[in-house]
Amino acid sequence: MSGRGRRAVVTGAASGIGQAVARRLLHEGVAVIAADRNEEGLASVVAEGATPFVGDLVSYTDPDRLVDLGAGVARQA
Repeated sequence: MSGRGRRAVVTGAASGIGQAVARRLLHEGVAVIAADRNEEGLASVVAEGATPFVGDLVSYTDPDRLVDLGAGVARQA
């Protein structure tokens, strides 16, 4: 199944399972927002086409920033 036209937010995308999920979705054509606190770790999935989100989703302000970024990605798709 093609992921064209679909969008996903992947948390923990800088390493491990989150990074593997982000890569798989990108390979399937999904527009991915890769979220993590580790900016350096996100570099590899960003190089593969993900939109980066560096922040802490447990904080009060970062989840709102993520929603705003997602809305922007949705408009581009």
